[in-house]
Amino acid sequence: MDKLEQKLEQLRRSIKPFLIKAKALFLKLTEFLYKHKIASIVVVAVIFSVCSIVAIGNHYLNKINYDDGSDGPSVVYTEPQTTQVLLGTGEYITIHVSQMNADGSFTLSDGRIYFPDGSVKNPDGSMIFKDGSYITADGLAVLSDGTTIYKDGNVVFQDGSFIGSSGVVVDSQGNASFSDGSKLHISEFLIGKDGSIIAKKDNSVYEVTIGQQEEEDDTAIIQAAKENEDVKAELEENDKLIELNAHNNEIWYSEDVLNILLMGIDGGGKSYPYGRSDAMILVSINKVTKKIKLISLSRTAYVAIEGYDNTRLNHAHGYGGAQLAMQTIENNYKIRIDNYVSTTFSAFQELIDAAGGVTITLTKAEAKALKSKLKSNGYEYIGAGTYNLNGPMALEYVRLRKIDSDRDRTQRQRNVLTALANKAKGMNVFQLNVLLNKVLPLITTDLSKTEIVSQLVNVPTYLSSDFEQYILPHKSSKLQLIDNFEVVLVDWEDEVKYTHKLIYDGVTPSYYSR
Repeated sequence: MDKLEQKLEQLRRSIKPFLIKAKALFLKLTEFLYKHKIASIVVVAVIFSVCSIVAIGNHYLNKINYDDGSDGPSVVYTEPQTTQVLLGTGEYITIHVSQMNADGSFTLSDGRIYFPDGSVKNPDGSMIFKDGSYITADGLAVLSDGTTIYKDGNVVFQDGSFIGSSGVVVDSQGNASFSDGSKLHISEFLIGKDGSIIAKKDNSVYEVTIGQQEEEDDTAIIQAAKENEDVKAELEENDKLIELNAHNNEIWYSEDVLNILLMGIDGGGKSYPYGRSDAMILVSINKVTKKIKLISLSRTAYVAIEGYDNTRLNHAHGYGGAQLAMQTIENNYKIRIDNYVSTTFSAFQELIDAAGGVTITLTKAEAKALKSKLKSNGYEYIGAGTYNLNGPMALEYVRLRKIDSDRDRTQRQRNVLTALANKAKGMNVFQLNVLLNKVLPLITTDLSKTEIVSQLVNVPTYLSSDFEQYILPHKSSKLQLIDNFEVVLVDWEDEVKYTHKLIYDGVTPSYYSR
């Protein structure tokens, strides 16, 4: 305790001189202010006024910047200069504020334009929407599930089934108009196999009208023939031959022979939901002899279709699509079909246009039959002669059937295929790949793009010699029905022998039992 008192005493002694000096200074300041009190008041007033003006000015200057109009202190935030967005292509990209256009879209470094709704416009005019649906540069609309709407309104599903003349028209921005006047964007709906329009948001069915074109009813024609006593017995006899052939389950094949079925699909109708194969050409490639044979399969051949009555060959695709069509050919002709490629009438036209047209020499009868169509399509009519047919005219040409027989029509189909092949002969691999990229969106096939591209290098070899051309059935045996429609009755024992010799010439085939 004594030590603490001693320390306090020492502290008092050490600060006492400072306290004495501070007191003396205060007395002198008080005396000075008393003597000069008026000047002192003025100085204090000036200092106070300056401080007040600065404080008030700062307050109101800050208040101008308030976003919410409050009197609180303002804070200036800087918006981010870049942001990440997800495109309809599935890729994430970074966009910069400097890329913004007046309409709020963004021009990307690669020339694409991104819109705030997630859609992207490519330099070629095609558009991809956030849900994965898109519009091609050629005007095809593809829904997110792969369903394609062609410019003429035809609808083709991924499995090859078909709705003809649906009445759906899609503009370059993806807005779809329906036959009853309704409008929807392609990102908002899907199309059911029955023609219903389904809302993607809640799976409800839109009350809109979608049409479907009915073509000639071959079933009614065949039924009429079966009721005609003059032909009924002949059909019944042929049914026995078909049944006998169907009991033979041996399907022949060779790894040295590749059989690819090409099909042109019509509008079908309610009885044929997948569309009928109006044109069928079997491209048979023999790897040993290096020969390519174009073999037309008559659509009118009277065949057995598993699960259905005996009827025309072209009905098989209408009932069950490409798989049933291939199976029907295998079951009746007893050869393996390795792959298929199909296209609709509307896509066929675009395919021909993508190739720059086809050069075809018209006979006098063909030119006369197509005269009005040629003129309406801008051609100078020269009668019989050579024309470079565009897509619409090529379709008219391959479908022409009133002037002669169905066998002659298949020759016209092979003429177009040969003309396309002749164009490809002059192309290198790069040019073929460019053409392939134009053609792929227009076809349906079970070949992958990788498989197709891998064969491009072999195309010059395949095309080095002329194609051999044939038609099955190989004998012209017509059964005339009504309205110039026909069913071709086939001697299947003879036909199978002929077909095997034709397909497997120069190789030793094997077989498997179905």
